[in-house]
Amino acid sequence: MLHNCGHFVNHSAHHKHSYYLIRNGDLLGYTEAEIETIANLARYHRKSNPKKKHETYRNITSKKYRRVVDQLHTILKIAAALDRRQIGAVDQIQCEFIPDQSTLFLRVRSSHPQDDCAIELWSLNLKKDSFESEFNLKLIPVLECSLVGSESK
Repeated sequence: MLHNCGHFVNHSAHHKHSYYLIRNGDLLGYTEAEIETIANLARYHRKSNPKKKHETYRNITSKKYRRVVDQLHTILKIAAALDRRQIGAVDQIQCEFIPDQSTLFLRVRSSHPQDDCAIELWSLNLKKDSFESEFNLKLIPVLECSLVGSESK
């Protein structure tokens, strides 16, 4: 929810508004470096990837925290894609890593058997490039069918 807080300012460029709100929100219990990192994660959850020419990214002075943003923003993009409709359409995700093929299968199970999660999978396919290049993996989403009346937890 935090990465989308910028929606309260404006939908357009809400990722940039999220950065501003987090950066200036006096979050208790975090260091300045941690707040800058959290704000940058929100900033890059949507469109572009972090770039050294971006002032917000340059504000992270620690290599350690830049690496955190480089890796985690790609995972946040995937998570946001899988919650595209914000209705809890995805009930479960399982990862299967095939090292010799540098492939990660993302097995997605819908909350409702009749939901094909088409919008979530479409969004995931748009967002997976940054994950693939950051981790040098091919990400392959697979919709797993859930049985009617089966326990999903």
